[in-house]
Amino acid sequence: MGDGWLPCYNAGMKGTREVIFEYLLSVGLLPKYDGFAYLMEALDGYVRRPAPFMELYREIGAAHGKDPASVRKSIKNAIDSAILRSGNESDNLYSLQSEASGSVKSSEFIAFSAQRIRHLLTAEHRSMS
Repeated sequence: MGDGWLPCYNAGMKGTREVIFEYLLSVGLLPKYDGFAYLMEALDGYVRRPAPFMELYREIGAAHGKDPASVRKSIKNAIDSAILRSGNESDNLYSLQSEASGSVKSSEFIAFSAQRIRHLLTAEHRSMS
């Protein structure tokens, strides 16, 4: 997924993947879903270098022997599962839901989450300074 704009962090700080993992758990996603692992990869790439979502799905799919549509669907299933378990109207997933379908687009979730993760990484970097 290429080099990104994020600065290098010292060993005492959490890595990007650890922050992503904790963030996904905090919004209710479970690691038991393939979509969780695909989201880890998609967010790691998108946080570092935003790219078209189909490009992300293609790269992830190629690494796992899946087609891009399967990757997107697995991500969407993991997100929808978290929404069903949550039922919390105040959480971030609820705010991203479509009124018509009650679902969240995987691309919207990735873009929103990448922004939150960049903020978490920046805040952690400042606290370590």
